[in-house]
Amino acid sequence: MQTVSAVGPTLSRWGQTLAHNNLLVVIELPYQEHISEIGHGILQTIQDRYDELQPTTLPQIELLLKTLDLPEDSALVLGCVVGDVLYLTGRGNGTVYLYRNNRWAPIFVSDQSISGPLDTHDRVFLCTPALIRSISEETLAELAQPEELNDIKEDIAALLHQSDYADGAACLIVQHSPLETVAIYDSISVPPDEKKPRFGSSPRKKITATVGSILAILLISSLVFGTRQRARVQRAQQLEQVLGAVSTPLDEGSALVDVNPNEARGKLIPVQEKLAEALNAFPEESKEYQEIVSLINRTNELLQKSERKYEITEPALFMDITWIKDGAEGYRMHRSDDTLVFVDREQGALYRTSLEKKNSTIEASDDTFKQAVDIAHASGKTYVLLPDKKIIDEEKQTVTDSFEGTSNPIALEAFNENLYVLDTQSGILKLAKTDSGFGSPRSWFENEVSLDFSDAKDLAIDGSIWVVTNDNILKFTQGVPDSYSLKDGVLTTAKAIYTDADSNFLYVLENDRIVIFDKKGAYQEQYVLSESTEATDLVVLQDKQILLLHKNSVYQVDRKI
Repeated sequence: MQTVSAVGPTLSRWGQTLAHNNLLVVIELPYQEHISEIGHGILQTIQDRYDELQPTTLPQIELLLKTLDLPEDSALVLGCVVGDVLYLTGRGNGTVYLYRNNRWAPIFVSDQSISGPLDTHDRVFLCTPALIRSISEETLAELAQPEELNDIKEDIAALLHQSDYADGAACLIVQHSPLETVAIYDSISVPPDEKKPRFGSSPRKKITATVGSILAILLISSLVFGTRQRARVQRAQQLEQVLGAVSTPLDEGSALVDVNPNEARGKLIPVQEKLAEALNAFPEESKEYQEIVSLINRTNELLQKSERKYEITEPALFMDITWIKDGAEGYRMHRSDDTLVFVDREQGALYRTSLEKKNSTIEASDDTFKQAVDIAHASGKTYVLLPDKKIIDEEKQTVTDSFEGTSNPIALEAFNENLYVLDTQSGILKLAKTDSGFGSPRSWFENEVSLDFSDAKDLAIDGSIWVVTNDNILKFTQGVPDSYSLKDGVLTTAKAIYTDADSNFLYVLENDRIVIFDKKGAYQEQYVLSESTEATDLVVLQDKQILLLHKNSVYQVDRKI
């Protein structure tokens, strides 16, 4: 028996071979610190246990394998020649090929155990997964033909040097020569035993097999069977390539889901696309197809988790507005510190509630409030925006008679005792607080800006002014537009927005959900509400509880993160 070997680089994975007496080993390990010492230690352990057990049957070879403690994502093929019989077992996706009488066929793939007879001048190729990724089966079949084993070795070494995927590649080539048993060691990390190799002289033993096909049957099988086995090997190689491409980003995405969902999605979406593409390469009944499906399901689950999309079927009741007045129904609300105020367009009333004590009062009642557009509260007083371009307080005192020029006011906000109006035609108007009340509405912008507010829906203020449109959020600071863009999460039917000076987030109410972004534009999470289509407003307490106004009730949605 003659042996030669070729080994690839070890930058990201480590591969090596061992030929000791009639023991044959190829191994591939994932990279870690001191991997060379670890790998050499494993090979030395295999050699020592082989010398101790002196296996001569397939169960004995399998027992040797079971005693090994290998790192995850390892591949090992362990072979033993006893007389003219070859025994093979392994772990991981190693492959063994046989070259006999100018015919080439895979005889061993992945986790199985087989045994069968060898003929004189048979050539056996034990290969790690990285070797198969680097050199195709067809190329190996061509390289198997030269008469000299060293020529094969040099050709394989040259191809490994040229490949970008050769880290961890290892190939042990064995030529069976019963009458002349000479061992040639090349690139073997464990020194060869000086004792003469031991070969049995008893008659050829009955073939045994535990998993997979019996070697002897493979050697005499038809070309149809060989083609089927070849396809199986090719599928295993394709799967190995897919796993090599997606494993790292899948693991990284999984680790990031809870701490950085946006970055997690950036890693998981390409994995999803790669797996969907790879699925078409495998028959539906194959184990490779099922493994890809399993990975797709895992990826989809992680993506769904990274979306932070929560279904809220029964939100908790924070307060029932009818407790304040029979038939009461909120249209808009506003929070100022501990005070929550509502305008009821059905009853024509204003209500005030203490958030801490939850005691409520009817602040005012008049048909004028049935025309309310929006409500705000500042310095202990409540203000109502009317469609006839007026703002009045709870005593129906006029704050401003009318806005200058063409205008269509749609939202009212209070900040630092000043009032602000969002107007779809005039933009943002400011009513500055004075000793006697408020000044006349004036454009808040330092200079004239040519911005389209026709799609504006609501505003919120934390020092900057945030304006939400159907599908976007605009930011303005110190009277000029400020840079801001949504990095993820698409708005389509936005109708209200909330933030304040103490909040780190923007809360947007849509027809069927609440969507949350941070103040840099990054999507955070969303809450889908089964009965939210008629919700009209929202406020938030300490970035923890979202209060949602829905007809005669205020519901509480607790954030999940």
